[in-house]
Amino acid sequence: MNGATPERTCCACKRKGPQASFLRVKRTPAGNLTLDAKAQGRSAYCCDDPDCKSALLDKDRLSRAFKARVDEDARLGLAQELECRQR
Repeated sequence: MNGATPERTCCACKRKGPQASFLRVKRTPAGNLTLDAKAQGRSAYCCDDPDCKSALLDKDRLSRAFKARVDEDARLGLAQELECRQR
């Protein structure tokens, strides 16, 4: 390894930065969305900025990031998880 820090891109604002500075949104095989940073599989990354979190919940952003349809229930579940995280 060369010791390089993994770089990720926010799927809302397209800002690039170190992986540790982003929230990781994971889509489970069942289609649910979670902020579990340890889960394996396809993920999308988002800044911890309130505007980016709001834009993340836009109808098509997550579907594009996951290359799969994200239903409204999964999006609402993620919105609740993001709200709980802010408290």
